[in-house]
Amino acid sequence: MSLKMKLVSLVSLIILSVGFLIVGVLAVTQQITLSGNVSFNVQNKNLWIKDVRISHDNYTEQDIPSFMPGYVNEEFDLDISSSTNTYGAFTLHFDIINTTTTAYSVTADYSQLSSSGVTVTLNPSLIPASGSEITSITSSTPLTTTLDIVVTNPNLATIDLSKIVINIEEAYVTNITAIASPQGYGSVSGSGQYMEGEEISLTATPQSGYVFKEWRSVSTTGEIVSTNPTYSFVLTKSSPATYYAIFSQPETPASNFRFSFNDTDKTATITSYVGSGIETLVIPERINKLSDTTGTEGSDYAVTAIADGNSLGNGVFSGYTGIKKVVFPSTLKVIGDYAFSMASGVEAVDFSKCTALESIGTYSFHPIGVGLGAENRFVDIDLGNCTALTSIGAYTFGNIINIGKLVIPENLRDVGNFSFWVVESVVGAPDKGQREVFLNSSYLYQNGGDGLLVFILTYANKFYVKAEIVESVSACADIAQNYTRSDTANSDGYYLFTAK
Repeated sequence: MSLKMKLVSLVSLIILSVGFLIVGVLAVTQQITLSGNVSFNVQNKNLWIKDVRISHDNYTEQDIPSFMPGYVNEEFDLDISSSTNTYGAFTLHFDIINTTTTAYSVTADYSQLSSSGVTVTLNPSLIPASGSEITSITSSTPLTTTLDIVVTNPNLATIDLSKIVINIEEAYVTNITAIASPQGYGSVSGSGQYMEGEEISLTATPQSGYVFKEWRSVSTTGEIVSTNPTYSFVLTKSSPATYYAIFSQPETPASNFRFSFNDTDKTATITSYVGSGIETLVIPERINKLSDTTGTEGSDYAVTAIADGNSLGNGVFSGYTGIKKVVFPSTLKVIGDYAFSMASGVEAVDFSKCTALESIGTYSFHPIGVGLGAENRFVDIDLGNCTALTSIGAYTFGNIINIGKLVIPENLRDVGNFSFWVVESVVGAPDKGQREVFLNSSYLYQNGGDGLLVFILTYANKFYVKAEIVESVSACADIAQNYTRSDTANSDGYYLFTAK
């Protein structure tokens, strides 16, 4: 629906007199008498004009006594008379009540006057919708908005206001939402309600220690629409409603690692670490080959493995006590034996991207989380996204002061003896009632040991089991003897087992 509102002048603007005002210097004052009415030609009774006022530059607004309120498609007289415009500009203020739940866009067409120096601006450009239909207007009905029609530079002796056309059309208005991902890595701004044709600017700001990567539409895996932290676009009906600012931790420089390369399948294995001074170790996903052992930032080779070490304390990252957090890449398939053994300062491990990870070697994280003050912290081991993980070696996460959250993935089959081993004898260590364990696999006895079952029996007052495997876990005699199962699953599909 298109609504057109015309300002029709019944009597042309005529300059009646020119006088002189002396204030220190001689200045020219132009007096303009406005006479006529404003009529609105629309199809439906949608917009109610409650009041109209006129102002001249910075002069006080003046009421128009003869104005009668009404819908915009009914005629009413404004009878603007004896109005003085000192600087050749004036504004008509229309107090509007939108009686519908439809928003309207407002534009001005004054092309027939623009060549003479006349400009017309509107504020605002959108008449918002009402929250509900308004069937009757009273003195207490709140205003929707005030539409200002500003006419500047009227250099003409006569201005035909019928050449100014105000177009009011049904507006396409939608909510645009900007979301930071992952949460906590950065912040975003620019969300709000916008109208078709408006320019929207979304801004992403990373938190300290993180970097902005890209804007994606619809979802975190949707189309990349910009790699600039500020993304600007003009809204159309086909524009997506949701945009994600993707943040990441900066990858540790490839020069900090030594590699072996497989030129056939274009993969790289980390064989040693030579970096220092880095608290958050972000292992790169892909690199370019520089020599037989070194690489640089690039995309030719996928980093798929961390090599085996020889013994406890002789792994790729052994002894690097300054590393506090490790972020593993999506390309990684194998974490070798002893990889982070004796890297005791590590207090956080991020496996959230490790959908390709297949195995974690013996003693690979033995021990971590035993640095100064570790007795007051949990180390979370969330393997929930590691859907390809089938094997964890013996003592893999052994001798950790306190495992806080443990999530076992669905395809894990081989769990070595004492794979998860908590040292609870440290003074101040949180009690096992605070620990959360989530089982998505029912394989409790593996590799000649019963590390996972022993961990649950020894260190968990409660644990959660995915509904699909709850009967298998319940059938375990040790579980049935020591735990009581909830009657129903929670909203996430897990049954709760609590110690008897």
